[in-house]
This record gives sequence, C-alpha cells and structure tokens, in this order.
Amino acid sequence: MDYEILSLPYLFTVSNTSGDTGKTTGVGENPNTMYFSREYVQTIFPESFVKSVVPVKLNGLRELRVHPLAKNTRPVQECRIGAELAGEGCASKDVSFPLISTRIGDVVDRTVLYMHIGSSSSVSRWGNAYGEYEEGGYNHISFTQELAEKDAIDFGVPCKFKTLGHSGRMVDAYGVGHFTYHGEKHSFRSFSEGGSGTGIFYICLYPMAVQPRNNPTDIGDKNVNAITSLAVWDFLGLGTRQPFDSYADGAPYTEPASFQGEGRYLDSAGMQLVRCTPFGRYHWDYTERLWNNLTALGDWPHITGQAAGQAWSGSKEQKDLVDKYLLHLAEHPKLGFYSFEKAKRPDSASAFSFSAYLARYRTMDDTGKRLYTDAEGGTRKPHGESVAGYYEDGSKSDFSVGTEVTDTMAYDVCVPTHFSLWYGHADWVFAVGATCWTDIIPEHKVLILDMLRELQAANPAMQIGMGAGRLSGAMYPDEWNDRMVSSVVRFRNGLQNPQSQIQYQLAMNEWMQTISDLKGNVNYVPVWAISPVAAAWSGSMQRDLAADADRLVVWTSDSVHGGLVQQRCVGFQYYAWILYTLARDL
Repeated sequence: MDYEILSLPYLFTVSNTSGDTGKTTGVGENPNTMYFSREYVQTIFPESFVKSVVPVKLNGLRELRVHPLAKNTRPVQECRIGAELAGEGCASKDVSFPLISTRIGDVVDRTVLYMHIGSSSSVSRWGNAYGEYEEGGYNHISFTQELAEKDAIDFGVPCKFKTLGHSGRMVDAYGVGHFTYHGEKHSFRSFSEGGSGTGIFYICLYPMAVQPRNNPTDIGDKNVNAITSLAVWDFLGLGTRQPFDSYADGAPYTEPASFQGEGRYLDSAGMQLVRCTPFGRYHWDYTERLWNNLTALGDWPHITGQAAGQAWSGSKEQKDLVDKYLLHLAEHPKLGFYSFEKAKRPDSASAFSFSAYLARYRTMDDTGKRLYTDAEGGTRKPHGESVAGYYEDGSKSDFSVGTEVTDTMAYDVCVPTHFSLWYGHADWVFAVGATCWTDIIPEHKVLILDMLRELQAANPAMQIGMGAGRLSGAMYPDEWNDRMVSSVVRFRNGLQNPQSQIQYQLAMNEWMQTISDLKGNVNYVPVWAISPVAAAWSGSMQRDLAADADRLVVWTSDSVHGGLVQQRCVGFQYYAWILYTLARDL
C-alpha cells in the first residue's frame, strides 16, 4: 500500500557549550553543564509525516527520539538523522532529515527581541499531566524565555532575550514568572501577541473577534466581544458594499443566502466574502440584526452612553449610536494590528499594520531599552495620549510611547528582531461554509503574505518563522494506553473527513516550506513534527482498574489545546530556530 507523506526539511536543536573551551566567544564557562541541550530530547512520530492513517512505524518504533550525538565544533553543525517509515503491507519510505544544531556559546550574549502571534496556546497557562501548574514557562513563548534565562545563567552573562507583546502575560499585571535553577529562584518577564480564539483571519481583517458560526440571536456568555453569524454580513457592509468614504444611506441592500435551516449561517459564497473583506472596506449596514448584536456587547453603554436593549427602529439616533460604537472600535481596536486607514484602501489585501500596532503599544526603543513618559522617570500617562519617550537617565529618545499605553512598565513592545507565527485551530474555524478544506487555503496565503510584507517593512532584517501546529491524537491510540485513553482519536477522525483540520494544516505546512529560505529572513519552523501525539493535553492521571495501572486521561472537553508537554516541545523548537538565525553566518 502506498501513502502520501509530509517532508521534514530539517529540525532545529542546540548544543550547550558552556563547558567547551573551543567556543568562539569569550563568555564565561560552567564545566558542570552538559554540552548538549540541557533538558530536552526531541521526539518525532509516524504522525509527523503521514497524511493518512496507515499502519507504519518510524524505524520500527511508535516514536523516535532525536538528539545530537556529539558536541558542536562549529557555531552551526548538521548531522543527518536516518529515519524510515515502514509497516506490514505498506511501502517503505525514507524520511531522513538534517538535525541543525547551534552552539549556544557563540550567541548567548546577543540581543533577541522576539514577538509571537498566536491564539490561546501562546497566551494561556497550561498544566502538566496531573492538571497542576508548574513554575517556569507554561506556554511555548514563556518557555523560550525560561530557556534563554537559564543559558545566560550558565554562561554568566546578562540575559538579552526579551519576549514582546502587550498580551500573553505570565502571572501578574507585569508578566512576571518564576523558575528555580541550580537551587536558586529566578524571576522573568514574558509576553506574546495573540488572544484566545484569535487566528490569522481575525488579526488581518478585523478590529475584534468575530464568530461567523453562531446563532445570530444567541450571543452567549463566551461571545460578549464578538459579532456573530449573519450580523458579520452587516458589520462588514456586505449588504450594500459601499466604499466607506463615499457611503450614502438608503442604497439597495442584498441579504445573504443561507445553507442551513432558519437562515442561521452564511452560505459558502457569503463566507468567502467574510474571509476576504477587511472591516472598514465598506461602510457598515444599519440593520436590526447588527443593532441587536452590538447592544448585547458588554462595553456598549460605556462607549455610547446608551443602555442596551432598545428595540430597533432605524432612527437617526440609533444609527448615530451604531456609528459611535463602530468608529470607536475602528480607532481603538481590540486586536491591535488593525488599521482603519489601510482597511479602507481598495488595493489593500488586509487591515494588518505593524506601524499602527507600534503607535498604540510601544513601550521600548528598537534596542529594547525602556521608555519613560518624562525626564523624571515617570511610567504612567493618560490613555489615548501620545507622548515623547525618555530614557532612564532623563535624555529624550527618538520614539513616542504608544497611545494605548497607560504604564510603560506593563508590557514590552518595540520592533522585534524575531517574529514567529503559529497557525492553528482558530484559523480552521473560518472553513465553515467552504465546500472543501482547500477553498480557504488561497485566502490564507494572501493574508499571510501581506503580513510578511508589513513585518519586513518595519524591519528588513527581521527573522520570521512560520509553523502550523497540530491537534493531539494518534493514528492508533491503543498503542499509547500507557499515556492516554484510546478514546482520543483526533488524528483518525479528522483524516476521515475531507474538510478535516489536520489535512488543512498539513497543506499549510507544505506551503510554508515552499516560501521558506533557510538562509534568508523567512523560515519554516517544524513545530508540527515535534508536537506529541499523546500526553499533549493538560489532563490528570487516573487509575484504570481493568489494566491495574495509572493512565493519562485528557480533558476531552478541550480538543484543540496542547498541554505543558506540547507547549515545551514547541517552545524549544522556536528557541533553537532563533539561535540558528543568530549563528548561521558566523
């Protein structure tokens, strides 16, 4: 039996050289530290490669641990990992790949300003297999910060690695986390840029999250910040499609068709428009449906000064309230990369603007130095004001503090040296209404390429890493009864559906490889390959009386998020990629 595979062009890892006198930099030494990766041995799986459920193993194993067998003698060193997929009645396929190892000592003292866009995986706190929270990094971004802090300790140098963002805080309002290393407790800050349920479509097109699949008459507690279902049509102005700056009230309105009963959802053609239209390209349409959605949002009275719940009459006063709310949203978006001015341009593929984001949230200059709001070291200012930034010594900088900032110590934002993009479940949500999962691939490509252009315009030297994450789930879950219950068959169930998320994300992984240049500024980061197929979710160990053994029971109510095991696997791969970009030209 033949089958299709996803290639693995390479895998990143690190070589800890803190006890190696042959390194090229003069940073300190710690001979008590192992020369290879401190605590990480990566694992790949048959599921890292196959596109369908087939009875194959990897070198005869359900999982293959991947690790360099010798310390680096050069800043970047490759060794080839021999790997073969084979199984009874199945074709044998060579999936060997280079393992690219970076010698930490050559780059441990370099400045890294790292920003990540993702969804809830990068902003939430994830527990271990027992459902407990551990100290240290507990999502994949904060784990990169923890690794960098430990490397700096090993080499006796200041840590110049900063994770950036105005969300994704670790613990308290100032993003402080803790870890214990060599018997000492250390604190660190970590931030990312993303939000719960937020995918590329949201970030590139809208000032707030939208939920196009929900019942338009039932917003629900979980969607108080969302425009829902058919109301999206009116929110985007797709009924009249009048350019925003030339809007005339009273234009003919077209209601979208529906493909499910009672007009609850947009049809496939309508969803395609939703996926391709930035908010602000057209003026919103005044409808009862939009009014009901907006008045149900929790911040309506605060913005409009009007209590929610009045029946729609279409009066000028009500239209003025809709204008007041949506103009405020356009100028103070919940998703900070949104640009109202860019959205209105007919030649613009999206509303994503890194310059708009910086104007709102900047707290540091582009070397990572903190900005203060006055020469006396103040950090606070009124919301909505733009003020000149000062340095700690009282000198004036060339940068302004962001308008949305009220305290420059609250988070860390500047132009990054490194930027990564996590492509996950939240992006799959927008496949609703598509006749096939391939339908939305071209739409996503357009948005991602526009995002890359914006980032490279902000910093032409910025290193950009892209990867598509995976859901937990094994091809043959009975082989993993020591780690999880057999009811977790996400991989199997997904592949039996032609619109499946896993096929969709496999396709995005392949496309990301095609636009990647390992020696250039845009790189594919193979987070898919090293994401565990079992024991990846947060869960708890429970006693299986029939087997007389402990078994991991995952939280089946959460079918999309990786727990601490997956978070640390992904975080290590991002960290190793960042170090590679610093050392490859040495």
